Amino acid sequence: MEALITTQTKIKIVGRNTKMSFARLCIISFFCASSIINTVATAQPIPLKSCNGVYGFYGNPLAASGRGSDLRIILFIGESENILRCFKNTRAVKVAPLHKELASKIYSKIDEQLILDIAQELNIKDPYLGNGGI
Repeated sequence: MEALITTQTKIKIVGRNTKMSFARLCIISFFCASSIINTVATAQPIPLKSCNGVYGFYGNPLAASGRGSDLRIILFIGESENILRCFKNTRAVKVAPLHKELASKIYSKIDEQLILDIAQELNIKDPYLGNGGI
């Protein structure tokens, strides 16, 4: 008789943990989804300390199905003189005029819109874009 009670008790404990795990999973999923949405909404350019007039920002985390949801492109934008001076001795960042970069069709529509919005927000006259990769 004691073995039967012990078995029933274990089943109840497992049942409670399963319910608790599902509740935790729902809560964690909600926070992860809201953080991705907030990240997309608050992708603000940050001025680089070492390069005057050059701003860095991340691409949209949900932009391309080819890369994971946590992987985002780091992009740099600025006036042609500033950004070319900033990245002239590096191979890590590819710099080109904004219209040429967008014409290459390597960015998703979501990333393109984000880039254009930031260029307009910063009121850059001769925008160049630097792609720092993922």
